[in-house]
Amino acid sequence: MSPACPLLFVLFHLFFSLIFSLPPLFIFSLFITFFLRFHLFPYNPAFPLVSRKHGCYNEFAERERMITMKKKTGLTLILTILCFLMSAFPAMAGEWHKTAEDQYQYIKDDGTKATGLLELKDGTYYLDEKGNRKTSYWLRYKGDWYFFGEDGQMVTDAWVDNYHVDSDGQMDKMR
Repeated sequence: MSPACPLLFVLFHLFFSLIFSLPPLFIFSLFITFFLRFHLFPYNPAFPLVSRKHGCYNEFAERERMITMKKKTGLTLILTILCFLMSAFPAMAGEWHKTAEDQYQYIKDDGTKATGLLELKDGTYYLDEKGNRKTSYWLRYKGDWYFFGEDGQMVTDAWVDNYHVDSDGQMDKMR
């Protein structure tokens, strides 16, 4: 392996890590790549190309080494690609946790509790200052009223008691 190759590995990993903004996974994937390349698959002196004893060229050893290196390079490439796929899909995304008081709190990726308005793929939620999800709750936010249903999710395009909430969840009219 030429001296430029380790530098290319580092630049390759750095580029994708910056795209995904995941420095810990960059370090992990870099470790895996270099560990596989330089520790698990080092140069094997058991098959020298030139016999030390007789000074003759060993063509069989060269073919054997080339086949072995192709397998090792392929394995390294596959494991590197897996590291990048793992970095694209974080294993520990934010999760809902139930407390001893039967309250639900949302724990973010960094381990902290979410508070205030929380927008997720499945909807918008409101969490109080302690991080507890509010259910069946009217919230006045920036001069408008919003309602969060029994599951804690913001209600949209529906009647709640005598009030209608629009597609953005804002109360817009009364009966």
